[in-house]
Amino acid sequence: MANAIDAAPPAGDDDSAESTHLRLMPQGLRWFIYIRVSTAREVMVSPDIQEFACRRLVEREWGTVVQVVTDLDLSGAGFAHRKIDWMIDQIGQGHADGVVLYTWDRFGRDFLESKARLRELEERAGGVARAAAEDVDASTDWGDYHRDQLLLMAELRRKQISKSWKDAQEQRKRTGLPHTGRVIFGYRTCLVCPPRGQCAPCAAKGPGRHCRSCPPQQRCGRCADRVLIADPAVAPAYRAMYERAVAGEPLDRLAKEMQERGVRSTFGRKITGTGWLSILDTGFAAGLCRYHSDRQRIEARREGRSLSSNSAPWAYDTWLQGSHEPIVTQDFFWNSYVPWRRERHSIAKPQSGRTYALTGLVFCAHCGQRCRAGVDRQRGGGTYTHMRCGSSLRFRGVCPGTSIAMHALERTVCCWLASQAAGPASALRPDVPEQLERQDRMLSRLSTELAKEQQALARLLDLYEDPDGGLSKTDYLQRKAKREARAEVIGEGIDHLRRQLSRAAPPSTEIFESLGKRWDQTDRPELRPLLVQVIAKVLVRQGSRWDADRVLIVPTWADEAALTADWHARWPDKAAAVDARVDTSEIYPWRRHELS
Repeated sequence: MANAIDAAPPAGDDDSAESTHLRLMPQGLRWFIYIRVSTAREVMVSPDIQEFACRRLVEREWGTVVQVVTDLDLSGAGFAHRKIDWMIDQIGQGHADGVVLYTWDRFGRDFLESKARLRELEERAGGVARAAAEDVDASTDWGDYHRDQLLLMAELRRKQISKSWKDAQEQRKRTGLPHTGRVIFGYRTCLVCPPRGQCAPCAAKGPGRHCRSCPPQQRCGRCADRVLIADPAVAPAYRAMYERAVAGEPLDRLAKEMQERGVRSTFGRKITGTGWLSILDTGFAAGLCRYHSDRQRIEARREGRSLSSNSAPWAYDTWLQGSHEPIVTQDFFWNSYVPWRRERHSIAKPQSGRTYALTGLVFCAHCGQRCRAGVDRQRGGGTYTHMRCGSSLRFRGVCPGTSIAMHALERTVCCWLASQAAGPASALRPDVPEQLERQDRMLSRLSTELAKEQQALARLLDLYEDPDGGLSKTDYLQRKAKREARAEVIGEGIDHLRRQLSRAAPPSTEIFESLGKRWDQTDRPELRPLLVQVIAKVLVRQGSRWDADRVLIVPTWADEAALTADWHARWPDKAAAVDARVDTSEIYPWRRHELS
């Protein structure tokens, strides 16, 4: 690891013993300052306090701060969504020499995972880790032992906090209360007491947002038991949604009608059809509280699946009678709604293979919402696939929306790839650090996908070798070939990305040539690992199918603001008029302070 002295020692007599000692110290290291705050689960230590203490340590060591890395509102129990692995990769590539943090519990609250990451940081990447408030010399036996004790104390504190939360949830379960103390849609804590106050940051985010700095809830004697009361302004709409949905009315149409009537979520957002489905699934309006049993959790953990990904009523095996007043009867919920929900689930189950290469990359140029793939009927008969603005599908009066046929969009992208194979002509992004950070995130995501494909291949082999696995040789070879083809494309994308990671330049022409050759020879969804490296997003505006500039492809290396500004300047008056009618303030009410 490079350990050059970048900062000069203080002025003085060069022959003095003090100057000689300073020159021999390991000065000039480049540090990441890591800040983590988990406001919902731990006692909050202000990010400013953490950063101040870390900078003091860096100044004492005559070092340099490369970047302040923050993980806000993230628990230290896991590392999947935090930036620890990213910093280790950056240190391994020589962009920094170490990580400094406030205390060791900021690094992690899982002892085994924390030790594994520290070993990877110090041995594989060749870096160092320091804690400003708990600075120990981990290079010695006693220092390493002391650090282990601090990490064990952090894990013990996490387990104690988790135990207190579980005890509180068990108490709420015994008294017929929901497992959290947050207000649930359609109910209020009291019809007389004023709503809970908000601090300035929570008020900027919108209604219903609260943190520990917000004023406490004022409660009268009638609501001291914390039993929720049905909101008279929302209960009729809640009941109507149950009855009309079961009667067969389209859920999206009902959701837009409720949007026009002013029914909003707890956070003040317009509720979509999918959002209403999640609300109705809870059964809370029927006077029920649902839970996952311990056996169900153990089975899900053994099978490697997440219980939070399914909100359907049959995904929960424990239903208890709540203390709150129901809006609909339990007989209606179990005998009418649940059978209707099962039938809807079986009909709406997606067919395999209905994925597209551009899914997730196409956005509406008017409201900025992601476009969704759908099927529409042609005038002369038959159907065709198109991409349509998500706002116009889910919300009423937000965006007039835009739509474009999938084959026309893919043809435009194919022509763009062919033109870029001769050499990208777009201007480079001015914000090189943001581009590098985006490439790092992309590399991490692709590496995760590659690991999943390799695990899937291993599971396929286990099923094939297991006599009771039920997988024939033909099925095994077909699935194996598909997984290997996808892993090959992902690996090629990782190789291209690593070659471009440290350079603020467009990708090489090899990636465009590879995409052009495989465009008609490979299933296009399999090309996504390569497409996401060259295409940041595809913007589509309203207009005729004959408009030449209706589509704008934004490359990953280009300045999006400059491209979109030049594109908007060429818009016809009709498209500009559509853009002026867009109002997304009720989709994201917490962004109102940013727009004002």
